[in-house]
Amino acid sequence: MVVVVAVVAMVVAASDGSESDTASGSSPSLLGPEGTLTVPASQNPLPADQLWNPSQLPDSVFSEMQFARRVTERCDFLAGVRSCDWGTVPTAPAGYGGYVYSTRYSLDEVRRMPNFTDFSDTVVDGRRAVKYTPVGKGFVERCDIAWGTSFGSIWVTIARSSSVSGAIDNCGLVEKWARLVYRNAPK
Repeated sequence: MVVVVAVVAMVVAASDGSESDTASGSSPSLLGPEGTLTVPASQNPLPADQLWNPSQLPDSVFSEMQFARRVTERCDFLAGVRSCDWGTVPTAPAGYGGYVYSTRYSLDEVRRMPNFTDFSDTVVDGRRAVKYTPVGKGFVERCDIAWGTSFGSIWVTIARSSSVSGAIDNCGLVEKWARLVYRNAPK
């Protein structure tokens, strides 16, 4: 829950509230060449309460990641971001959590958020995406990827559970998590 609230707080702080990033008098095209949203969240016509709900992911996704879906699922809707997180089953060799954020923010806006750093281009199932690191306390031992969608962007995170000792390959796991989410989320 701490990660969800912290990320939502970063998104709210990063949003400048401007209503237009386009030249005056022009109406922006909503979708770019990949079918992803190109306008800022402030111009996104989709009401925030109609964002895709990550809890709609199929059970097979959770089994593949060893997440205890029915035991650990927590979903929130804060500041225009719909988020869910899950923890690993007790018998998993390493404890980690998976997070999915469904947002109205374009991928370009994600790249400009001052609370995210260390951007590197990546690809998720053929879709242009970006890896990044949130800035601030509590954001060690995690890895994040975001990609654009027709409604904004989806962000996924893998974070080591604080109660587990030893290292895990967060970035390797987040790549797998991103592929599984991408294949089952709206484009």
